Amino acid sequence: MDDTDRAVRLVSAATVFAPAELWPRIKAFAVDYLFIAAYLIALTGAVAGLRLTPLRRTFATVYGNPYSAQLTDALLFDAPVMLYFALFEASHWQATPGKRRIGLRVVTNTGARLNLPRALARIVLKFLPWEIAHTSIWHTPGWPAQAKPTPLNYVAYGSVYALAAVYIVSLLTSHARQPLYDRLTHTRVIHAPRSLAAAQR
Repeated sequence: MDDTDRAVRLVSAATVFAPAELWPRIKAFAVDYLFIAAYLIALTGAVAGLRLTPLRRTFATVYGNPYSAQLTDALLFDAPVMLYFALFEASHWQATPGKRRIGLRVVTNTGARLNLPRALARIVLKFLPWEIAHTSIWHTPGWPAQAKPTPLNYVAYGSVYALAAVYIVSLLTSHARQPLYDRLTHTRVIHAPRSLAAAQR
């Protein structure tokens, strides 16, 4: 190994362990959201098509009850989206397509690859505000045509904003840029250019 190679490796190692700031995370999520939006559009189209069939009565019954409606929504949308993040971040890429495009990876505090249970725990905690919001919306009396939120609904909505704020503040104030869900699962997001990640594998 010559001096140039050694210098490149030292710089690369420093780059790998550099924590990801908020803006690169946002850009990575924006890329991932393109895939999520495509799935949502396809799902909406499929559901709209099924509503034109005899199954429309089944859909009316399911979505006429807030509990079965929320469960159906969770199975058709929430679960696939969470699995998208968890499976990619537990894969050998250690990143979703969005994170790979921006040059980020999700690792444990020791720099190791996440196993699937930890990746699932991380993403469930990360999406907790989203789930609280969904629960509150589905259980708002009269929703969606004549929604009449109760005090409990407003408490739930407030907790969504409060928890999201905690996530952002904890990320910005952490030396390792770890929001609360990363601290709880002992994970972190780091810079790792695709060329370097490929070389390490």
